[in-house]
Amino acid sequence: MGTTTMGVKLDDATRERIKSAASRIDRTPHWLIKQAIFNYLEKLENDETLPELPALLNGAANESDEAGSPAEEPYQPFLEFAEQILPQSVSRAAITAAWRRPETDAVPMLLEQARLPQSLGEQAHKLAYQLAEKLRNQKTASGRAGMVQSLLPG
Repeated sequence: MGTTTMGVKLDDATRERIKSAASRIDRTPHWLIKQAIFNYLEKLENDETLPELPALLNGAANESDEAGSPAEEPYQPFLEFAEQILPQSVSRAAITAAWRRPETDAVPMLLEQARLPQSLGEQAHKLAYQLAEKLRNQKTASGRAGMVQSLLPG
């Protein structure tokens, strides 16, 4: 089954509303939009009534009347579904937040986290040196050890 991307132009206010709603339930805007589409399609396919369709059709004819009337609460087709979603774990939320981070930002941060304390770093360096020495001194190395030995300066 193939997939396709369909784009929708949104104004900044709508984009911010979607981002805000998604962050309230610890999900991405993409996930939220996709769930809304699936939920709406299911209702259409099951011939369920959609209260916003008559309102939209009547609203197009009466746009000038809406300026004077107070705004009604908008219908949210996926609200019931969204309320049932459990919040993400701390590690899952961190992964979700970082998945779009540019590599140029992520690598320095990861390198900093990978640094060992000085005493442990010295022990790791000493162990690596000992392993390299043992490989250099092996005369009959074959297989992977032979490949590694050929790469070590003698």
